Amino acid sequence: MSGLLGYGACQASLEGADLLLMLGTDFPYDQFLPSGVRTAQVDIAPTLLGRRTRMDLVLHRRISTRSFPREPTHIPIPALSAG
Repeated sequence: MSGLLGYGACQASLEGADLLLMLGTDFPYDQFLPSGVRTAQVDIAPTLLGRRTRMDLVLHRRISTRSFPREPTHIPIPALSAG
């Protein structure tokens, strides 16, 4: 949990993230959103997209379990180097 009543560990993980993915939320505590982190937001309400912070990607879509395949999909993830 992050925000006004959030935990320090959650805030630290947000600050260290490569990507912040906001799904169906209009997170009201913009002072707790990390700066310098790539951010994507998906929401059904277009007026909420990018309202709280700068967005690298916005999608005007409904978030529901029907949006995803019923069976897990294997997506190969390239190995990251420690360099």
